[in-house]
Amino acid sequence: MKAKWLIESDSFWWGQPNRFTPALEKLKVDSKIIKFKPEGDYQDHFEKDSIVILKGSLEFVKQIEKIGRYKLAFWDGIDKFKCSVYYSYYGEYMANGHNYFFLSLGELRRRIQEIISRYGNDFFIRPDSGGKEFTGHMVDNLMATAFDPELTIKERKELNLTVLNNKLKKYSYGEISPEEMVLITNSRKIDEEYRFFVVDREVIAGSTYMENGSHEEKPEYPKEAFELAERIAKIEWRPAVAFTVDVCKMYGIYKVLEINSFNCSDIYACDPEAIIQKASEYVERLV
Repeated sequence: MKAKWLIESDSFWWGQPNRFTPALEKLKVDSKIIKFKPEGDYQDHFEKDSIVILKGSLEFVKQIEKIGRYKLAFWDGIDKFKCSVYYSYYGEYMANGHNYFFLSLGELRRRIQEIISRYGNDFFIRPDSGGKEFTGHMVDNLMATAFDPELTIKERKELNLTVLNNKLKKYSYGEISPEEMVLITNSRKIDEEYRFFVVDREVIAGSTYMENGSHEEKPEYPKEAFELAERIAKIEWRPAVAFTVDVCKMYGIYKVLEINSFNCSDIYACDPEAIIQKASEYVERLV
């Protein structure tokens, strides 16, 4: 049975469907590019029980899963894409592999002064969940309010909470529960970022997507970044048969930035033909 591809038309800012279309046509892959509808049933695209590889937003993938019409390749939810899960296996390779801890957002707000005393005037925050309730970012400009002798302890805390809450509002996609687990670590300067796609322990495609703090897509990447992604791909534990490894260069060394779902990750300047062909071949071998 041939694998089929179902791609969300308006997923990702940089036009993922436009990159896939020529490759899908060239490889003669049975595919559909469709618009996400929260209440859509998606019943008429492929036959029931077709093997389908999804590419799109988390909401899109979850909606297709909920319908239960197709056999979804590579998708088994996002629980294993929590930092607290994959750090247990990849911790030594992670950019945030030292001097970090997890706590709930509610606890972070309660203990904001303690966090500042530990990390100084700035720290990095990201969600534990792979669902990306907000984008990871720096919380900075805290030192002045934390140590201003003219302010009471209560006033310092309130000002710092305002900075934190404003940052979260800027980078979030909606209301964040106080129970949401977050990762806190020290600030660090990242020079470059790269994305690699892994299928069945093989790195099948890669791309640079950030240079000097700016979004910059190109198909080239350093061999050191590729070799690190390969090392991750060969580790016995894995979050899924297919996933992505984001690698970064900071202070002259290469570290893993994060692990993400194959189905919900933008391809940037990765070779779409390689991704489609390798992923399809793996799925079809299992049938």
